[in-house]
Amino acid sequence: MLHNSHRITMNVHEFIASLHNSTSTTLIILLCSVLFFQSLPSKAEDPSLTHCFDPQNYTSGSQYESNLNKLFTSLSSQSSSKAFVTDSVGEAPNRVYGLIQCKDGISLTDCQKCVNTSTVSITKQCPYRKEAGVRFVNCVFRYSDRNFTSQSQTLPFVIVHDLSNVSDPDGFKEIIGSFVQNLAETASRSPSRFAVNVTKYEDFRNMYGMVQCTRDLSEMDCNTCLHEMINEIPSCCVRSPGVFLAGLSCFVNYDRNIPFNLSLLSPPPNPPPLPPPVDDGDGHTFSSNDTRPIGKAKKFRTVIAILVPMATAAILASIICTLLLWRKARKKQNGEAFGWKRSSSQKAFEKFETRTRRVKNRGAVDCEAWAPELDNVKRTKLDWKQRYKIIEGIARGLLYLHQESQHRIIHRDLKPSNILLDEDLNPKISDFGLARLFKESQYVGNTRHVVGTYGYMPPEYAIHGHFSTKSDVFSFGIIVLEIVTGRSITSFHDSNSNNLQEHAWRHWTRGLYFELLDRCLGNRYIESEVIRCIHIALLCIQEDTVQRPTMSSVVVMLSSYTMTLAAPSQPAFLLTSGTGRSTSDDILTDREASTKSKAPSNNDVTISDLEPC
Repeated sequence: MLHNSHRITMNVHEFIASLHNSTSTTLIILLCSVLFFQSLPSKAEDPSLTHCFDPQNYTSGSQYESNLNKLFTSLSSQSSSKAFVTDSVGEAPNRVYGLIQCKDGISLTDCQKCVNTSTVSITKQCPYRKEAGVRFVNCVFRYSDRNFTSQSQTLPFVIVHDLSNVSDPDGFKEIIGSFVQNLAETASRSPSRFAVNVTKYEDFRNMYGMVQCTRDLSEMDCNTCLHEMINEIPSCCVRSPGVFLAGLSCFVNYDRNIPFNLSLLSPPPNPPPLPPPVDDGDGHTFSSNDTRPIGKAKKFRTVIAILVPMATAAILASIICTLLLWRKARKKQNGEAFGWKRSSSQKAFEKFETRTRRVKNRGAVDCEAWAPELDNVKRTKLDWKQRYKIIEGIARGLLYLHQESQHRIIHRDLKPSNILLDEDLNPKISDFGLARLFKESQYVGNTRHVVGTYGYMPPEYAIHGHFSTKSDVFSFGIIVLEIVTGRSITSFHDSNSNNLQEHAWRHWTRGLYFELLDRCLGNRYIESEVIRCIHIALLCIQEDTVQRPTMSSVVVMLSSYTMTLAAPSQPAFLLTSGTGRSTSDDILTDREASTKSKAPSNNDVTISDLEPC
């Protein structure tokens, strides 16, 4: 939580009191005003928001006052066993309605204490008022002579924020915007109307978030209330690392410090129901709900070599990685030579060198280290642990290119054949002949000459020539599906599905998650990781670029099982070329050796042939 550095000069009660002394026009203007405080109240006993509603008063000793006191007693008593209570006392016209709700995660003792403090505070701040409300850090309390339950009350509201600023406002805005939107969606769907989560920002530091509505609100009203709060962030405090926005019906809170009990972060959800055990055809039965094989493990007839990018080191200054790599030391030892991945165009060489000369790669490795002897690897299976490691490596590599390098870099031709693995199966992104550098303020580029490889190109690039970081996100999603399924984008000629993404989408919507999985894995995989990878891949290949996650979000999704993922929308079903060839003659000019055909290439390191078991 944020804490006071000094007492504010005008509290909420004084602000509201000024409203009642104003004309009706001024009242409306002031009522819609936002209260900007430097920080939260210094004590839990101090209200963060008090609102005395209409000027109608009750008289001392009246039946309304008697009913109100009975309501106070009833709500206080019930709060010892329940965190949310609505009640009413008396008959019209002196009937009094009341509501109390405590923040999830606090004890019932603290809840009752907060309710008792609220009744004292609201009587003192709004004497003889027939309708009033007060919000404390731990609870909210309202009463009225009308039935206000199931009605959202967003005005007035209070905004409290940290006065310091984050170092990367643009990146932070994108991360925090997605973060609070997901929290709002989760809370509105939850019966408790409450949600907490944690995300990463700025060198993977934690940002904790918490949102809540009163439980009397419907899913739609809760969602509307929270989004009205969220919509105020850009105009007040988008650079602040700590914000608290609260009305009487809902609040939004995120902070570098933990504003809630960590036990509220739920463990990873249970996976959906599993399919029954299946026979592999050789008399061996496998069940996907056990990571141990039931019977002898099937020997694999084919080798899967999935060479995909893990670019923690992205760009090698002044070194052409379109060449097949040479390991001098190994050659001296056993005389073995390695093939070359060549670009026949000097123009591609100069283009790559120009674009990468100024980029400082914090994890650069010698080009020789990218050319291990992978013949043996291609004759052995990559198990699930290795595949998941490669997927995580790709995500971190793209995150470096998009956000952490000196210049924002869009690869534009991300595919398995542009990936290298070292001896420890750590992937590196290669071949930046089509890469583009973006300025710090640039997010989208356009071209009339679309170059790349069908199947890995997003629709907005293939059709309109628009490219951005979300273009690489789309390519990443396709590669993840290839890793999980063990099938390439060119393997659907005789299939019921047009392409890999349609194949994955059909299985996902039917809940047949594990039928997508590469059968070479048998039953040796972690179910929750498989489902999460498919889910993330489908999010990445959505047709709408806005709905695709950023690579920073993808990295957090892969590393945190507590993060709630949005439901994917139907992906763009773009037909692949069937040959893996590029979409423009420019590629045949600049990258002739790698695009004309796989067969003439001597580079076994950089070609990924996904073969069935």
